[in-house]
Amino acid sequence: MLIRRGKRLPSDRLPGLLRDQGLGEYAHWSDCEAIVRDLARDLPDFDSVWLDALVQRQLLTPWQASQLQLEPPPRLVIGGRQLREPLGSSTFLALDSRTRSLQVLRRLVVSADRASGILEALQRSGPRPPRSVALPKVVEKETSSSAAAEAVWLATAFVPGWDFSELLVRGGRLPWEVVAEVGRELLQGLAWLESAGVLHGEVVLRNLRLTPAGRVVLVDAFSRRLSQPRPTMGQPPSLRHSEGVAPELPGSARPADVRSEMHAAGCLLWQLLTARAPVIAADPVRRMLHLRDNDVPDVRGLVPDCPEWLARQLVSMTRRLPELRPARMSELSQAWNAKAPTGFGGLRRVVRELPDRRMRQAMANAPRVRRRTAFRRGRWLLATGLLAAAGALPFLRPELLTLAMPRTRLPDGPTAAATPAVTAELQALRKRSTEPRPLPAPDASGVVRLATDQVWLAGTVRVRGPLRIEAEGPGCAVILVPTDRPWILQSETLELRGLQIQQGRPQEAANAAAASSTQLTAVQCRELTIENCVVQSPAAADEFSGISWYAPPGDEGRIEIRRSVFAGGGYGFAMNQPPESLELENVLLACRGGGMLCEIADPGRTAWTAGLKHVTQRFGFSVVDFVVHDGTASGSGPQQLDAALVCDEAAFEPRMAMIRVRPGEAWTSASIRVRISGPEGSSGIPAVVPPETEPAVYIDRSLGKPAALPESQFTDLQLLYADLQFAAEGNGAWAAAELVEFEGPRLSQSLPGCRVQDLPPGSQ
Repeated sequence: MLIRRGKRLPSDRLPGLLRDQGLGEYAHWSDCEAIVRDLARDLPDFDSVWLDALVQRQLLTPWQASQLQLEPPPRLVIGGRQLREPLGSSTFLALDSRTRSLQVLRRLVVSADRASGILEALQRSGPRPPRSVALPKVVEKETSSSAAAEAVWLATAFVPGWDFSELLVRGGRLPWEVVAEVGRELLQGLAWLESAGVLHGEVVLRNLRLTPAGRVVLVDAFSRRLSQPRPTMGQPPSLRHSEGVAPELPGSARPADVRSEMHAAGCLLWQLLTARAPVIAADPVRRMLHLRDNDVPDVRGLVPDCPEWLARQLVSMTRRLPELRPARMSELSQAWNAKAPTGFGGLRRVVRELPDRRMRQAMANAPRVRRRTAFRRGRWLLATGLLAAAGALPFLRPELLTLAMPRTRLPDGPTAAATPAVTAELQALRKRSTEPRPLPAPDASGVVRLATDQVWLAGTVRVRGPLRIEAEGPGCAVILVPTDRPWILQSETLELRGLQIQQGRPQEAANAAAASSTQLTAVQCRELTIENCVVQSPAAADEFSGISWYAPPGDEGRIEIRRSVFAGGGYGFAMNQPPESLELENVLLACRGGGMLCEIADPGRTAWTAGLKHVTQRFGFSVVDFVVHDGTASGSGPQQLDAALVCDEAAFEPRMAMIRVRPGEAWTSASIRVRISGPEGSSGIPAVVPPETEPAVYIDRSLGKPAALPESQFTDLQLLYADLQFAAEGNGAWAAAELVEFEGPRLSQSLPGCRVQDLPPGSQ
């Protein structure tokens, strides 16, 4: 103990030890001094007391503190990764000091050249691996006590959740629908390893994990193959090491291959269906001999409801003679995918029924957002009619909107209304002038200033230069749009500031469902700015858009929307082509149909990018919908779509998916690419969405039904899947849009989503 000027400090040994172990950055002695005083009181504050204080401050883990008290202390930093706690005899949970992500380190006493050869094969494999398999990389090599071998540390990204051996013990066998989803993901990962020319080596229940987002990940690749490349019958193996071993391998010179890996995968899936091993035997040798002489029995003897296709697949995978099994894992995966359901609905139901799912999902010790993504089957209505050939506003025709917009009424209750109550609007309007006045003409500078104590009647405005329509005074200026026609605005640049745009005169607002117009405002301009505005579409209108933007001929366009609300029915914002730039900041998308709609008609304009910062989406079926037009007699239509969402502290709660696509007639999933990521250099949460949300779905015309976009066409960098809790009540018209809680790590002091206090008051 050292006391300097009334302060207690640890001994000189402890700071040096922490620095040597790479933990010096955690030694905040001044923060721990109060805890040390409470712990030690009148006793000397030994280094062990300071270590206890560091543990209480969560600067060290209890295991790290215990290891630092050993003489000599073991090594706690491997290749820039700090060991946090043991997961097994040679496996540790570690924290990457550079990326602040959790990883799993496993120590293997093997030849470093063998390990490097496998990992070099992965680097030459080309396409990136699917999310259903977690692959390691060599972190560091150290000389072991044996001159013929080295200690090689393999690092793999930490996969939170449950292994399937634990799930079988806790809940028994899984329904065949769930096993079909597991098999689809497992075979996809093994097929990718086959294409890379490598094998996993230990396909068993304990190496297959279910994440809190309902995804399946195969972990601990290559460890078994490196430590025990070939099983033998000379020395009796343990029951644990006999799992996943094909019957043709023990006692022979035959090397492991794709067919032996296929047998292990088949036994794993068979066990998930039955909750028992294919052979009930405590003797591993007897188990291997039984599998060598007998095929695994038909699973329908124990699971009568198992469909025939699934039973036949398992029989073909588990034949005792390797020559009778399928030749390639990729062929088996394709045959499985043709019959298995799409999405992850069954796996997510399993996760929701687990009592400790919240603890696993929160991962309080995780220092950053986990990378996860999930898919499920969409319930998107298939198109029943062709597009109409005529019409001045093509992307707002009812025939087109009927394609993608399921008409589902909201449940009754305070959160069911996507807009403020009509009665509240009428009461607010009666306080103002009883008769709306016509919109004044722009002045010489192209500016229209509107008093907020007067109701204004929308009228067509066309100017050659810039146009700005803004409120003069506190609050928003209310603009009423006739029910039979949109408010048309045409200019070079357009700014809308401090406006509340809604349909009908006051006496007609309650009958807004009878409106014949399919849009509230139609604008054509090169640059559009919307700030502090409320776009209030009719709540009962499905085939509707609040603001429809048309790009001038030969212009790409730029759009900025800040501190605004889109509420009501249909879409909030629609575009007839992808703009060059689309930025949303502190925006609430609360329309019953969807947030945004974008048409793709020009073959040269197929890339769409949007930046969404502090954006909340609620009540609708999607954040953005894409409708791709087919070619005409004069030329071909678009051949691909590249959509990107760059999100920053956003919160989305769509009923179906973040992105929905109605592709062209001859399109396949390979024509669609979707990327959802955070801004470069940001350390916050890009976007938080419910676990059941699909990132992207499209209409598969060959199957005649909607489908989730394949992983190869979708990039999800840092989405956080968590249950969202919004405010049930509060002050202001948009209180229900305030996110008050979600299950997951917090990377900033404020919650994601829009800041309700900065939104315009609307009908408050």
